[in-house]
Amino acid sequence: MKTFFANWFFFAVRLLFWLTLVVVAVLSLWPGDAHPPTSPWSDKFGHGLAYFVLGLQWIVGWFGSLRNWLIGLAVLWLYSGLMEMVQATAIIGRTASGADLLANGAGLLLALACGLLIRSRLAKSKS
Repeated sequence: MKTFFANWFFFAVRLLFWLTLVVVAVLSLWPGDAHPPTSPWSDKFGHGLAYFVLGLQWIVGWFGSLRNWLIGLAVLWLYSGLMEMVQATAIIGRTASGADLLANGAGLLLALACGLLIRSRLAKSKS
């Protein structure tokens, strides 16, 4: 019975990862004039939070080595860079921001730290 719930848990986390990835893409590519004004810090917090959630879902949802998690987090950071570049196109009407990219990376690094802590706690609870 434990295996059944574990499988459903990991399935749910993986599904949430893909849904979160789509939501982040939609929010990243929303036209600039449709965004409400925000303070610079709340914008950076939102970027960091979005990529923290994505990174944590990646680490918790997929088994693998630290190397595989780092590759996945690097791909997510490159994805965030792609979103920033697409934002700067005339169609989207927003600007690319290096500070946003740094906030995304900070969220991913925090996710790595928290994810490793969660994984170590899960491993200890199994033994």
